[in-house]
Amino acid sequence: MDTEGEADISLRTVLTAVNQQSKDIEAIIDAKVTEKIGGLREELQGANQLMKSQVKKLKTDASYKWKYEGNKIQFDFNTENLEDLVQTLWAIDNGKVDYARDLLSATVDKIKHRNKLIKIADTSEGGWDTARQYDANLLHLTRG
Repeated sequence: MDTEGEADISLRTVLTAVNQQSKDIEAIIDAKVTEKIGGLREELQGANQLMKSQVKKLKTDASYKWKYEGNKIQFDFNTENLEDLVQTLWAIDNGKVDYARDLLSATVDKIKHRNKLIKIADTSEGGWDTARQYDANLLHLTRG
């Protein structure tokens, strides 16, 4: 009889432990799912913010008439970089370090390229026509 009672207690102990582990696993899964959903929600908010910014830019571009084409080009360049920097801030605030690093790296590359075009325009007889041709050729080669 003694062994039957011990087996009964041991079985209850095992069942209690299994039930507790099941509850623990369920809690862990719930936490992970909630975390993932929160991350997706933040990413959607960031994408929504970017879309709003782009729509606003399109509305502004359509309503403003530029006197000089060079000013429009510089404004567009600055606006594009500003949007990337705003996205970078969002990424940092939301712990998306790799995404923030990619945005910053792309912005640095764009500024370096723009500075190169400025030097080409400044040192060539053709000015910005030469720089635009260089840029078009470079684009053609990279898309090749």
